[in-house]
Amino acid sequence: MSLLGAERGEMRVERLDDLRRWWLALSAIQVEWGGGSHDALRMDEGSADAYRRALHDNWGVDSTASLLDMARWLTTSGHAREYRRHLGRAPLAWDAARLVFLVRAAYSAGLLADEEAAWELCERMTVPVLCHYSSWQGYAEDFLAARRVWVGDGLHDPQHANRQEEFARAAERLLDPANGASPWRRLAFAAPAPYLVVRRPPVGGRAEAAEGGATENRNAALRRGFGVPLH
Repeated sequence: MSLLGAERGEMRVERLDDLRRWWLALSAIQVEWGGGSHDALRMDEGSADAYRRALHDNWGVDSTASLLDMARWLTTSGHAREYRRHLGRAPLAWDAARLVFLVRAAYSAGLLADEEAAWELCERMTVPVLCHYSSWQGYAEDFLAARRVWVGDGLHDPQHANRQEEFARAAERLLDPANGASPWRRLAFAAPAPYLVVRRPPVGGRAEAAEGGATENRNAALRRGFGVPLH
């Protein structure tokens, strides 16, 4: 079935740069679980009305204003801070994945005016995710851990327990080195240009690259600057 209960159709593959494909990959577990495209902003060809109903029923989002309010909450606090007391760390992956999933659904529902507005919302999670994680493995583990907290006592119910296992298996498929269709195998975790490269400020009126003309992995620079411990 599709993620939002709409009928799936043949998806066109969009010509996206690595950064935009990386943003889509943040929601890969939900897409892998529900069945949809990893390579397009629209997850499937469901109707705008179907997406609107799903957003209303599952998120309480029924307008651009309420969408932006939800996006703001996910990028400023979300569940990460609340779940820290359960896990001993803030599971940012849970909020990041849901933000991108929400943006993709809202774009399909017509709640975002244009595609660029959708990408701009996805962009908000780039630096925080790169600071918190060093691999898709760590990202997946935090998503699943946070989902267990989110379900809570519901895990005693066989239906909810089975659903959690389905998400775990979706993550396993995405991490499988033999799965050439997985965006996590096609995109290195630390590869979303242009966030990768840090250059020194202009010196003597001209921009200079890092020592010896080499560039520096921005992930490392970001972690130093923000002092974020890695998993």
